[in-house]
Amino acid sequence: MASHSEVLKYLKLSVSVEKEPGRDVKEHLADTVLGTPGKLRYRHTSFYTKLPFLGRVYFLILKKSDKLLGSIAFSFRKTHLQQELINSWYIRYFSIRAPLRAKTHKRKRRRRKETEKPQRDSILKATAQHFFDDPNQLDKDLDIDQSGCLVYAYVERENLRSWDFTEMIGFETVGRINTSFFSRFNPKKDPHVQSLDEVDKQHILTELREFYKEYTFFAEQNIFFDDNYLVWKVDGEIVAGCQANPEVWKLVDYPGFFNKLFLKVLIRLPILSRRFDPGYLKFIAIEGIWHKEGYENCLLPLFESACSLHNLYLAIIWLDEKSPLFTTIHQLGKLGIINRFIKPAQGDIRVKFINWGEQDKNYYHEQPAYISCFDMT
Repeated sequence: MASHSEVLKYLKLSVSVEKEPGRDVKEHLADTVLGTPGKLRYRHTSFYTKLPFLGRVYFLILKKSDKLLGSIAFSFRKTHLQQELINSWYIRYFSIRAPLRAKTHKRKRRRRKETEKPQRDSILKATAQHFFDDPNQLDKDLDIDQSGCLVYAYVERENLRSWDFTEMIGFETVGRINTSFFSRFNPKKDPHVQSLDEVDKQHILTELREFYKEYTFFAEQNIFFDDNYLVWKVDGEIVAGCQANPEVWKLVDYPGFFNKLFLKVLIRLPILSRRFDPGYLKFIAIEGIWHKEGYENCLLPLFESACSLHNLYLAIIWLDEKSPLFTTIHQLGKLGIINRFIKPAQGDIRVKFINWGEQDKNYYHEQPAYISCFDMT
C-alpha cells in the first residue's frame, strides 16, 4: 500500500502526499498525454520501468470528491554547481486535468511578454504554492537544508498551462532547450565503440565532472541507467562516451504536413517500413556526452553505433543552447535528414530559487545547463 498523508482539505478538494504512487495515480500517469496542443503529442511507455530509479520522490496528489484530478512529482537529487552539491528538486509527471487548471490568457503564437501575468486566483496555486516555497513540507521527516535549495522543471514554451503555472509559483527562465535529431537509416557500429566495464565507471564519472564543471544541474544518478553507457576507445584508452537509452513513445497527434506525409505515406515504402512503426516513435535518448580534446569527430559515429546496437534509426539529444557541446555537435553537421525537416517544440529551463542571492542566481542564467534525457523521457 502506498505511503499516504493528507496535507490539506478544502471543501471537496483534498491534497495528499504519497511517497509511492497508488494504482490510480500510476494509471493516470501512464495515460497522460504529453506535448503541446497543435504540436507533437505522445505518451511515455516507460513509466513503470523508470519509477524505481527516481530516487527520493514525492507525489503531490490532487483530488476532488475522491476523484483524481492530477499529480505533481517532486524528485530530489544533488546537482553539481562548480565544486558544490546543491539540494535540488526536479518537477516531473506534472499532469492536471481541466477542472483544476487556471484559465489561460489568450496570446499570440509569439512568446509571452515578461510584463504579462497569468491569473492569480488559481486553485492549484493556492494548494501547491507552499510546497514549492518549502519542499520540506512534503514530509515531516524531511530536514533538507533550504539555504541555496532550488526547484526546477523543463517546460515547452508553447505549453501555456504549464508555463503559466510555473510563472504563478515563482519560477524564472534560465535557459533554452534545443532538441537535436540524429538519424541513420542503415546505422553501423564502429569497432572502437564498446559497452562500459564496471571497473571504468568511476573513471567516467571523473571525466564527466570535469567536462561539465562549468554547467549547472549536472546530476549523476541516472548516468549508468540499465548499463547503457557506451565508450569510444583508442589503443585501450577511453576518449569519448555517452549514455544511450532506448525509448518508445506512443504517438497521439503529429500535426503538420510533413509529419503526416512522413508517418502516413513514406513509411509505407519498403525501404522505410522496416524501420518505422506507425503510431510509435522509437529512438535512442542520449545524455552524459563527453570527449577528450581533439576527439570531437568520434561523437557522431558513437551515436550511430548506439542506434545500431539497439536496431534503431533515430537518436534524440536535448542540450542547452548555451552549451559548447551544442555548438560542437552542430558544427560536425551530418545529423541526418530527420533533423533537417522536423522542427521540435522549444523548451524553457524554469527554476524557482529558494534563499538564493542575486549573484549566485546570475550564474544559472549565464552558464549552460546539463539536460538529463532520463528526465525528458
